[in-house]
Amino acid sequence: MNNPTRHDPYAPVHKGIRAAHMRCLTAIGAIDVESDPAVAALAADLTDHLAMCAAHLAHENAVIHAALQARRPGAAADAEEDHDDHLGSFQELRRLVERLVAAPAGRRGEPVAALYRRFARFVADDLIHMDHEEHDLLRDLQAVFTDAELQEMEGCIVASIPPAEMVLFMDAILGALPPADRDGLLAAMRAAMPQDAYSELMAGIERRRASRQILQNGA
Repeated sequence: MNNPTRHDPYAPVHKGIRAAHMRCLTAIGAIDVESDPAVAALAADLTDHLAMCAAHLAHENAVIHAALQARRPGAAADAEEDHDDHLGSFQELRRLVERLVAAPAGRRGEPVAALYRRFARFVADDLIHMDHEEHDLLRDLQAVFTDAELQEMEGCIVASIPPAEMVLFMDAILGALPPADRDGLLAAMRAAMPQDAYSELMAGIERRRASRQILQNGA
């Protein structure tokens, strides 16, 4: 069993991804397909979400899986196979987004339904995948790495994320955490980051949330 008192590098980011999955799925299902602004907002939001998901896979492959494979060969094989499947899903979903955007008003019903069903299947697969990581992979990680080593891996990933990509991750994560955890994370970020960088990150998150307001309002 994995130890809940040990460091868990998956918890915050997976909470954020799950929350963003649900938000995007709901937005696709509820969109007014006759509204050009709503379709444009959905396409932009979903494109960003897929980019964040792809970046998350790349981070795990390059840092977490690589380190685990080095100490426990074969331990990350199933997760890496899932990642390969996800890459194919991202390509299909991007094509479906493009198809929806290209469809004229009055002919968007079938493209949005196809996008909704395909995204729902991807979400279902990813929920199972993240559960596997949080149980099987985390157990292996905690068995062969110290908390300090796990924190170093997490820090390596965070340091590699460019500002625009960090906005996507923090937008998802901050909305998914309990208030105490969110406040603690923000306090740690504020202490660790230059003030200008922190302010720009917060402004970027606010711009993203404002840009999808049309979806949240059901317009």
